[in-house]
Amino acid sequence: MAFNKKVVFVIFSLALLIMAHCTVAVRMCKSRSKTFHGRCVSDKNCASTCHTENQGFGAGHCVGTFKPRCMCIKPCETMTPPAVAQPSSSAKIGKAKVLYN
Repeated sequence: MAFNKKVVFVIFSLALLIMAHCTVAVRMCKSRSKTFHGRCVSDKNCASTCHTENQGFGAGHCVGTFKPRCMCIKPCETMTPPAVAQPSSSAKIGKAKVLYN
């Protein structure tokens, strides 16, 4: 059974479109810049300041109409569940301690 090239292309394109649509979006967190001073009028200056804060910010932009402020943006950190300490073989069985990373 020979497939028409156009049909194969359309099926491949639809499959690619469906896979691209199903990707998980990363939640972005915003934080006011701690080192930017003055009125924020340039997104480029704000982003440059955010990069130098060493907090993992990948971007920044000015937010606000009357008193614009520099807001830094980065992907939110995922919360990992705390590790549970395993009791030693000689210890009494009781509640396990929770260790926070």
